Amino acid sequence: MVIIITGASSGIGYETAKFLSLKGHKVYGLSRRTFEDEHFINLPCDITDYNRVKECYYEIY
Repeated sequence: MVIIITGASSGIGYETAKFLSLKGHKVYGLSRRTFEDEHFINLPCDITDYNRVKECYYEIY
């Protein structure tokens, strides 16, 4: 299963992405801040930017 989580750079978004990744799911975290994580793939994205959201979709699929 592929899961996309917004706001995955910290807080509940980060913990949810990490938890689901550890359960065996393929997780992509979208956030404005770029960072590396061993549990899931982070894609820099401001969800108010429609074109960037679309680009992320095509990167994932």
